[in-house]
This record gives sequence, structure tokens and C-alpha cells, in this order.
Amino acid sequence: MKISTRRVAALFSGAALVLAGSVLVAPTAQAATSCVTTANTSNYRTVACSTITSKSSTFVVADSDGVINSTGQTATLECSITKSATVSMSVSTTLEASVKAGILADFKASVGVSMSASVTTESSIKTSVSVPAHKTILCERGIVKYTLKGQTVYTTTNMATGSTSKSTKTWTIAGPTSKTWKLVQQ
Repeated sequence: MKISTRRVAALFSGAALVLAGSVLVAPTAQAATSCVTTANTSNYRTVACSTITSKSSTFVVADSDGVINSTGQTATLECSITKSATVSMSVSTTLEASVKAGILADFKASVGVSMSASVTTESSIKTSVSVPAHKTILCERGIVKYTLKGQTVYTTTNMATGSTSKSTKTWTIAGPTSKTWKLVQQ
């Protein structure tokens, strides 16, 4: 069967006119879902699919210091911290290790940092700060902590009958990612 190029062009331009007259709607963004098999026997198989529904970060202050530049020019001053703090990971409910690992891998992929089991700031640390004339800098040493909320849907399949059952577990994971300085000009 031979189709002329004019005929093909007319078909494509007709399709383009239909698309041009349509309202195109972009797909809504969906949270990443990670699935792992948590049980696999000859009788049953359970797959757990987890979705992070929200994430937020906070800065947990271990200690702070302030430096005041009362001169008429920029000065380099030193902030000194003498207290430490520890932030540890917490999970609101029991999750299988493979399920938790999948959730934390999704978090790292979306944010670019890993959540640690525990982070401790130093008990004695100093940093030099450039302070503009007649300004004050508040130096805070602390830990960035993320809180993740989400759910895991467990689907269990009876291998003999093919029937399935589902259950949902909601969870909150809070944990540290890094220790850092936060400098606030006042």
C-alpha cells in the first residue's frame, strides 16, 4: 500500500489541529513509592509498598554564641561553642528493616542527603565569622533533622487461590542528617 507524503502530512496536520484545540492537562506529581517483598513462601507472598506523603526539616540547636562588632569596619570575630547535643532516629511504629531501608533510600534520592541513626555535635568548636560594622552575628551549632510521614500498604497474596488482602500502616520517621553552623545577622 502506497501513501503519498501529502496524504501523510495532511493526516498529521489534522491530528495537530485536534490537539491544538484540546485542553492539555499535565499529570499531577505523585510521591515516589518503593515496594519490597517482606514474606515469600509457597503459600503466601506479602509485598509492602511505602510512600512518603510529607517531609519537613528543623534545626536543633546544641549551643549558641554571639559576636558584636562595635567598630566602624568589618571585623573577623570568633564564635565558640561548648555544649554538644545528640539527635537520634525514631520510628513511630515497627517497620521491617527492608521497608525502612526503602523509605530512607527514597528520602535520599529526593533530598540528596542520608538520614543517620544518630548525629552528635562537638562539645568544643570554634569558627571565624566576618561581621559587618555595627552588626551582631548569632552563631548556632546544631543538627539538621528531618521528619518524614507516610504509609505502607501491605498486600498479601494467597498463592493457592490468588486472593489478596490489604492492610495499611501509617508511620513517622524522624532523624538527623548533618551537623552544621547557622549564622544569623541581627
